Amino acid sequence: MHQAFVERWVVGWARSRRLDVQADGEGWRVLVGAETRHEEYVVAEPSPAEAVRFAHLVEPRFTSWLTVVGGIDPQALVAFGRLDRIARVETVMEAPLASVPLPSDVVVEAAGDVAHVRVLVDGTVAARGQVAVVGRDAVFDRIETEPAFRRRGLGRRVVDGLTAWSVAQGADVGLLLASEQGRTLYRSAGWRDVAPAVTYRGFA
Repeated sequence: MHQAFVERWVVGWARSRRLDVQADGEGWRVLVGAETRHEEYVVAEPSPAEAVRFAHLVEPRFTSWLTVVGGIDPQALVAFGRLDRIARVETVMEAPLASVPLPSDVVVEAAGDVAHVRVLVDGTVAARGQVAVVGRDAVFDRIETEPAFRRRGLGRRVVDGLTAWSVAQGADVGLLLASEQGRTLYRSAGWRDVAPAVTYRGFA
């Protein structure tokens, strides 16, 4: 049900971070290359057989991650029981994008189809985010506000800055993976839930 949507998101997410992404069975493999996360597999509502296959791929290494989007078949849950579930709640979301003014305190730095946005407060980077535009999709990523500057509406200004730039590039749909805290911000800005996402990693 969510296969095509998740493909759009994972391609844009990888583009945002300049990472290599390849199809792998019913899902995708993203080569992250970080010390604690060498690779991440992403799959939407895997069949029991694919769940077992992905679990075998991820289980041997704690640097191998697996993100599962959407409903999980009971048999698939058994396979994932061998993995370490990362304790965080995330949601894949989308929203129609419309032109908005670029906030005056937002700095945009773009390189090709990727833009990085920063909000400055007295010369200090208080909030940031980035986005990749792939066709008509804009995949928002790494939106965060520094602890000392939270509850000032800066996250919303980052989203507005990313939206303004994305629409100017021809995007009209926004996609993102939201944390539980971020989901509240995005829902207030008109985003809707598409599906839950659960992330696992190997134990070894």
